[in-house]
Amino acid sequence: MTESKRKLLPFKKKNQWGLMDTGGTEVLQPQFAWVSESDNGIVEINVQGAIGFMDTDTLKPQVFPEWRSSGVMRRGLVAVRSIEHVLSGDGPEGYMNTEGHIVIEPLFASAGQFGLHGANATTWENPRKWRRISRQGEIMGEAFEHILLFRDEGLACGASLGDNQMVLIDWKGNRIGSRKYCYVYCECEGKIPVIFEWGGKEVGWLDLAGDVVRSLPGTAIGAWFQNGLVPVENLDGNWGIINEEREWVLDPHFDYIDPVGEGCFAVAKRDESGGYRVRLADSCGHWVTGEEFSIIHHFREGYAEVGMVSPYDGDPGNGKSNFIDRNGLHVSKVWSDPAVIIEGVNEKF
Repeated sequence: MTESKRKLLPFKKKNQWGLMDTGGTEVLQPQFAWVSESDNGIVEINVQGAIGFMDTDTLKPQVFPEWRSSGVMRRGLVAVRSIEHVLSGDGPEGYMNTEGHIVIEPLFASAGQFGLHGANATTWENPRKWRRISRQGEIMGEAFEHILLFRDEGLACGASLGDNQMVLIDWKGNRIGSRKYCYVYCECEGKIPVIFEWGGKEVGWLDLAGDVVRSLPGTAIGAWFQNGLVPVENLDGNWGIINEEREWVLDPHFDYIDPVGEGCFAVAKRDESGGYRVRLADSCGHWVTGEEFSIIHHFREGYAEVGMVSPYDGDPGNGKSNFIDRNGLHVSKVWSDPAVIIEGVNEKF
């Protein structure tokens, strides 16, 4: 059996980035322009604008000075653009693996992050239309105004036709059914949350065949299911969490709720300053921790970034950042300065 690589997390100090382990111990002093959270034992780094990678066991950087990252490393691939094209302000994007090899040639105007079944991208010839692409770079399915980011192992998701109309598509980019919706979210656990009509008062979810499984009164619904639960905004504008039988697991008393993985939800209430105070709840509707944050990002490999924004100006750039585990425990006693990761943010915060 292959032994798993250790998990490492980024922190920032005096505009330099380093790495700590999940116990909060510094294992790499701040020295890079940027460092990612580890993904399956690999860390992406930025060295004077060039992309590089490090194994979390050896921490020996490999830098590829002719290329710059233009995306998020997932499933061993990251979108890149040549330094030459970056300096000229234009040029196509392709994909590099973590050994520094270009495995999908630069043919795309915008190259999104990969999941298990592919990625979203726009071609250089038609940069305003989004397509699905395979791990071999094959362009699949139909073209759309926009395609939502699939869940990592997702089989279906929403795609926009424009004019506030969305359809359900499979991972190959083909439409499922003919019905159009106000909004279609992401498949998880075989269910796809939807808002049925623009300005309407009905939400629900579909199955993978595109058939309506449940509908209920509401004005908004969470982006995906986890553990058979999904957040819903009722007709009074309050958010709670329901199960598959449309029963409230967490009563609707909140200003926003976001599924963040590991069976947890970020549950938010506005404070007097207009900002959000966010707590972590589990799939039973119980608080994981009594601590409040300004933001809770999505869990990845067992850890989620959390942020605290200055109460004086509400600017995330003036905040502090840390990581928590599934039990809400801090990784580090010292908060990073400032918040370190921008992707995976709770959409409405």
